[in-house]
This record gives sequence, C-alpha cells and structure tokens, in this order.
Amino acid sequence: MKNLKIGTRLNLAFGAVLVITVLVAVLGISRLDGLMEVNKAIATVEMQRSLLAQRWASQININWVRTSAVLRSTDPAYTEALLKDMATTSKAVSDDQKVLESLAQENEARALMASVAKQRTAYAEARAVLMQRQKAGENMAGAVDRDLRPLAENYLKAVDQVAHYASENLRLVQTHAVATASSSQLTLAAGAAVAVVLGMLLALSATRSITRPLLRAVACAEAIAQGDLRRDVQATGKDETAAIAAGLVRHAGQSGAHRESGP
Repeated sequence: MKNLKIGTRLNLAFGAVLVITVLVAVLGISRLDGLMEVNKAIATVEMQRSLLAQRWASQININWVRTSAVLRSTDPAYTEALLKDMATTSKAVSDDQKVLESLAQENEARALMASVAKQRTAYAEARAVLMQRQKAGENMAGAVDRDLRPLAENYLKAVDQVAHYASENLRLVQTHAVATASSSQLTLAAGAAVAVVLGMLLALSATRSITRPLLRAVACAEAIAQGDLRRDVQATGKDETAAIAAGLVRHAGQSGAHRESGP
C-alpha cells in the first residue's frame, strides 16, 4: 500500500466498506423477497385453499343430511324444499371444486381431488337412482343406510382428506415463513457484524499506513530541527509520506554537508 497515494488508499478503503454495505443490503433484500413470496403464498393460495376446502366439506355434509332426509320423507312439500336447497348447495359445491382443482398444483393434491371426483360421481349416480325409485312410489328409507350411506361416507372421507391436506399445507407454509424470517434476521445480523468488522479492519489498516510514517517523519523533522543529523530517515514507497521522508533525507544531507564545509 506504500506505493499508493493517500487519497487513493482512502478511496479504496471507503470503497471497500461501501461494497460490503451494498452486499449486505442486497442479501437483506434477497431474504426479504423470499419472505414476501412465502407470505404471498399464504395470503393468496394456501389460506384460500384451506378455507375453501373447509367450506366445501361443510356444504357436502349438509347436502348428505338433506339427501338422507329427502329419501326418508313422505311429505311432498318438505321434500321439494329440501331438493331446492340441495340444488343450490350442489352448484356451490361444484364451483368450489373447480376452484380447488385449479389450486391443486402438487401431485398429491391432484390425486386427492381426483379421488373426490370419483367418489362424488359414484355417490351422485346412486342417489339419482334412489330418488328416481322414490318418485316411482318405492320406500327408500332402508336403502339410504344400506346402499347410499357407504358411498356417502367414502365421498365425505375423500373430501375430509382434501380439507386436512389443505390445512396441513397451510401450517407447513406458515412454519416455513417463521423459519425464513428467523434465518433472515440471523443472516442480516451476521452480515452487519461482518461489515462492521471488515470496515473497522480496513479503516485501521488505512489509518495506520498513513499515521505511522507521518509520526516517524515528524519525529525526524523535530530531531533535525534540534541539530541531530544522524537520525535514520526511511523513505520507502511512493506516497506523500515517503515524499516527506525523502525531503527530510535531502535536508539532513544538505545540512550535514554545509556544516562540514563551514569555517
């Protein structure tokens, strides 16, 4: 470093500190971007899927209860009211199912949704047959538990698996978000500590490379001013302090020569 000018040396030291600071800032921004992506996934996908799956399961359970009541009912007005409510809920169930299918990006989620679709088809077909037989005058009260309930239970079980998967996935993403936030804090703290330590070392190195030669030059100048021309002045390097030391060497030599040639 002695061959570098003091201004260049200081610029390099401050530049290095700035580069370290920028690197820490970039690292922090990168970690925050990752955290934002996780939070976005929670807010826009996982939370929506979890809440939607729970509502979906609840609506299907309600329609199963209505179906059971319809197939056991002998009151035409009551049956008609239940069928109307069932139709409305069935449409909502179908709409929610489409949204859930669009949100199912993972292979496991797609497999669960496919299983639901399969169980729903089997249940809906069996329910349609029983209702058709009821309209024909048959009593379907016994067939509800014997024929339809097992299919309904399989259907509801498949739906519950989707709801459980959505809730568990939300929990995992939230846990990941907390872990990401904690690791980001540690990373930024470590980066800041490294920046402080390196900055202090660079500043100390630059300061010592300037002040030490200057202190030696000052001591030599004081000695020469007091008449001590034997002081060893080291003029190494090409910076300003080396130029000062070289000047002192010349001055000491000239003063010595003048004394030797004097009367």
